[in-house]
Amino acid sequence: MHERGVVSEAAAAFLGEIGDRPVQQVVLVTGPTMVVDVAADTWAHVTEGTPVEGAEVVWEAVLDRLECFACGTQYAGTKLTQCPSCGASGLVVEPAPDFAVRAWSAHVPG
Repeated sequence: MHERGVVSEAAAAFLGEIGDRPVQQVVLVTGPTMVVDVAADTWAHVTEGTPVEGAEVVWEAVLDRLECFACGTQYAGTKLTQCPSCGASGLVVEPAPDFAVRAWSAHVPG
């Protein structure tokens, strides 16, 4: 399972970026090869005891960008997704990230 390593590395980079600022919400994206349950468990584990613990986590699935071999249409999907225009196969021209922190907001004391 590559999820644990990918999520741990991204979390470490994110924690380094935010320092000790408490986080209210974080938006995480997962690509088509990521098992979200494993990513979620790993995220919860590696952020325990950090300023991210207790933050609302929003998960967003992202897809690869493909280009159809037959008609050239670009579309979102996975390696096996057929072209929505003509039904032919496509090639991944922009892979989705396996895992990334898309956005976050700081907790505002109040």
